[in-house]
Amino acid sequence: MGTKTTSKGARTQQAILDAALGLAEVEGLEGLSFGRVAKAIGMSKSGLFSHFKTKEELQLAVYEHAVARFGAAVVQPILDTPEGLPRLWHLCESWLDYAYGGVFEHGCFFTAVAAEYQSRPGAIRERMLRGVVEFNVILRQVISRGIELGHLRPDVDVPQLAFEVHSFMGSANSGHQLFGTTEPLERAWTGIRMRLLGVLTPHAPTLPGLQQPRSRGAATTTESPA
Repeated sequence: MGTKTTSKGARTQQAILDAALGLAEVEGLEGLSFGRVAKAIGMSKSGLFSHFKTKEELQLAVYEHAVARFGAAVVQPILDTPEGLPRLWHLCESWLDYAYGGVFEHGCFFTAVAAEYQSRPGAIRERMLRGVVEFNVILRQVISRGIELGHLRPDVDVPQLAFEVHSFMGSANSGHQLFGTTEPLERAWTGIRMRLLGVLTPHAPTLPGLQQPRSRGAATTTESPA
């Protein structure tokens, strides 16, 4: 009986987080309310309070739910890829696939949250900052391993390269959401590819899409400012 009750509670909480994340993608974390979330899943507000006591607790849980989705789409797939350049390139590819859509219905959840909380102190901003640091750590680790294996030049400035790759990603996400075109994603892809090509050694493995370019999808005809 206890296991069944726990399973039902877990399923209910999953439904709450799915619904809340869907609302937050459109209206932001600040737009979440117990009333809206309860209505979205057809339960009472009192039932929702049995899972989350405060709005901030709900917001943080939604953020962690989004982190889990991102990790499953971008980070987990690279773990079976050989270390060094293949893993670094796979990370970039996984991120681009994520940015094109499919993980979040209304674009990158984290870009929207950053716009809400980058200047607002509190627990959500602290969690957001920790997430940025965590992704940068992953980038630095795979870049460093690429140097150790002789795939990347030994004089590569690891923090600088990680910053540049992450900057391309952030700029592309913002432009993609703002202008509704894939052009920023294509430009980020080109920028990341050219930056990595500039630091490869003669011993670097040849990878499809890096030394041998392949299309990442046709950009729309919608134009964005230069």
